[in-house]
Amino acid sequence: MNRRLLLAASLCGAVFCGVLAVASTPSLAQEEPTEAAKDKETTTGAPEREVSNRIDTEIRKVWERDGVKPTKESGDQEFIRRVYLDTVGLPPTAEEITAFCKDKDKEKRRALVAKLVDDERFGRHMADLWTNILLGRGGRDYGGSGNLFSVWLSERINKGDHFSD
Repeated sequence: MNRRLLLAASLCGAVFCGVLAVASTPSLAQEEPTEAAKDKETTTGAPEREVSNRIDTEIRKVWERDGVKPTKESGDQEFIRRVYLDTVGLPPTAEEITAFCKDKDKEKRRALVAKLVDDERFGRHMADLWTNILLGRGGRDYGGSGNLFSVWLSERINKGDHFSD
């Protein structure tokens, strides 16, 4: 079990280092940030829009390299369903779908993602995913230590702790 734990810790460290390297590299995209994104900063101190542009740029490079053609932008109903499942692990309510689809704000998608990332369920969902990746689905069976790890990680994510903390 110690080897597995060491491997999991090494993998976690490598992933976090990779995320930090990408997040701290200046953006190659030239897109002008929105007013809402200009003041907002990430945990690395870089403006949120800069990090987002960098990620988009890297994804586009891989798509071009692999010959992937992006599909058309999803509709509001598909978007809200996907973003809820990806961020908090649950589908939106009928009322949330209706309100989102009626909203005419051009920044409503960005605002929804920001709202869901600030939701307590985001930390729990991400912690569950990472616990399964790092410890395996049976990781919670080791005397409850996997569950303790998931709870601890959820609290850290929701608190907004840096990867280096």
